[in-house]
Amino acid sequence: MPQSPNIILIISDQHRREACGCYGNRVVKTPNIDRLARRGVRFSRAYCDSPLCAPSRASLVTGLRPHHHGALFHAVNGKQPGIEGAPGITCERTIGEFLRDNGYDTAAIGKMHVHGETPINDLGFSFRKHRFYTYTFREYIEAVGQENMDRYLGPGFPEQTPRAYRDKRWNLNTDNTPVDMEEDKMQDSLVTATAVQYIAEKAELQRSGCGRPFFVHVGLEKPHPPWKTQPRFHALYDPDQMRLPRTRYEQDETGGYDYIQQGRRKNPFTDDDMRHSVAAYYANVTNMDENVGKVVDAAVEAGVYDNTVFIYTSDHGDNLFDHGLTGKHCMYEASVGVPLIISYPAAFPQNTETDQLSSLLDLYPTLADLIGVPVPSKLDGQSLLPAVNGAPARDRMLYSEFHEAGPLRMIRTEKWKYIYTHQRSDQLYDVENDPDEMNNLAAEPAYGETVRELRTAALDDWVELEEGFLERNVSQHR
Repeated sequence: MPQSPNIILIISDQHRREACGCYGNRVVKTPNIDRLARRGVRFSRAYCDSPLCAPSRASLVTGLRPHHHGALFHAVNGKQPGIEGAPGITCERTIGEFLRDNGYDTAAIGKMHVHGETPINDLGFSFRKHRFYTYTFREYIEAVGQENMDRYLGPGFPEQTPRAYRDKRWNLNTDNTPVDMEEDKMQDSLVTATAVQYIAEKAELQRSGCGRPFFVHVGLEKPHPPWKTQPRFHALYDPDQMRLPRTRYEQDETGGYDYIQQGRRKNPFTDDDMRHSVAAYYANVTNMDENVGKVVDAAVEAGVYDNTVFIYTSDHGDNLFDHGLTGKHCMYEASVGVPLIISYPAAFPQNTETDQLSSLLDLYPTLADLIGVPVPSKLDGQSLLPAVNGAPARDRMLYSEFHEAGPLRMIRTEKWKYIYTHQRSDQLYDVENDPDEMNNLAAEPAYGETVRELRTAALDDWVELEEGFLERNVSQHR
């Protein structure tokens, strides 16, 4: 058995923090994620570094903020000086490279959605398979065939990809309709089966005395829309029993607030539609949770559980009709907050919670700290090992940013959440006393100094990504 622990990082897509039993939700069924929480440490205030898949995932694997690693969009920003046409983060040393250079076998199985994923760039992962994308189905069709893909999403869907973004009713499965296909042909089933096999093979090598510790990044697609899965998962949730947020009709036709750039249409759903969508979302969460359990059980069955660190998280959340919004793309808690659980029963406390402010870019320095290698000085994150081991929460400013509309930047402190939106109104929430973010204090004279301090911090190191960005925005707010 290797002295250094194995590491299994499981990252889902669009799993809001609240949609977990271990985070207090009494409706959604997540027994396997809850099991990890009972055998580990749960972070109650973890955030993504951008409420968008690609930049968030790039921050996780590089330990850098989006404006530092350069992958700001789902496609590289052609306006970025000096990197026109460049493949995003390919010049940055990833956590895969770091661990591979420090004696680990590394694997990326399933969805990564990180810029620079090309045949000539392995991002530091020696084994790679099933890098499925939600609305780009070439690899999925190669794996299961066009007929199965059509059964999942409907005939001809790859040619109708924009519909997934334009037709929210289709995208969110307001009919709560299950798929008609074999479970082993589902994207996450293929990913999970490959991860289980990889763990078994690496464990066998370790037992023979010739294996190295392994790091496997397991990327699950669910619960990203479309919210369709097997009938047995949909059957777990009665739409009539789903509770809806009291803010579900908050937005009007212009978006309700001038700082909401995405999801700004008037809520097109009836309460009945929304209940069906929530039920479908929970069904997909439970489907994903079952695959988490299969990966953890594989480590148990292979005899490496006690020497394995498990991390579960997601790339961002989902508004799920909070504030009248769907999807992500904003800085409300439902969108930017993520679950984060770290479990290593042989060495870490169990069934504990920490309120340490944390984000996905903290995982790289945490793993470096864990294996006893100096944390690279370039990284923006901080090791979470002190928090895991029960140290009091450290004061820090936590950042998140979004560039496809706005752009936006969030700063989260112990008491405040400040959101800067380019050429739009500021937002300031007292999240200690207003956790639902209902009362924007930014225009209140009593909070003027707080707004100015946090705005300065928000813009202080934000590079000029578009023509005149900082010059325009800092000067107009002085």
